Amino acid sequence: MLVEFTVGNYLSFKDKKTLSLDATSITEHTASNVIKTRGLLKGAVVYGANSSGKSNLIKAISTMQDIVLHSVEGASTKKIDVVPFLLNTKTEKAPSFFEMIFLTDNTLYRYGFEAYNTHIASEWLFETQGKTEKALFIRENDAIEVMQGFEEGENMEEKTRDNVLFLSVVDQFNGKTAKKMYRKKYTILG
Repeated sequence: MLVEFTVGNYLSFKDKKTLSLDATSITEHTASNVIKTRGLLKGAVVYGANSSGKSNLIKAISTMQDIVLHSVEGASTKKIDVVPFLLNTKTEKAPSFFEMIFLTDNTLYRYGFEAYNTHIASEWLFETQGKTEKALFIRENDAIEVMQGFEEGENMEEKTRDNVLFLSVVDQFNGKTAKKMYRKKYTILG
């Protein structure tokens, strides 16, 4: 279940913008639109003026989903389909940012990555049980640090190409946590 989605430096999004499904203190329609045990909205509506970024928000979610699902399928020279914000000389040479916070099997995960057209610049997966968030893995360019408690990621670093997500590689080798994320409809993968 999606809790938050954040995108930055992608199409019309120069700065990071977040879509949050956390319910606010407004009590109107809480009986029909709020999951009471989690305080999350069951649905949301995105509206705004023409050219305000509504379609690009949907494209960003779709792009993240596509990269997560299909990055392992291509060759080592395959380009990653990201388009940075091009109206600024600093951002056009910076990576695009994608992050989702989602709930699956009563565990809250924060997963994201930064990507150029040619390679993954960084990637991370955090798990929250109770009030404590702990890292499962952190990737910075070629360096992937697998933390204690994410044994399924051990020895997968060498199998991960520059243009492939580490989480996708772990899933390809039947990693328990990664597999759980991929099998759950509409967690991060749709």
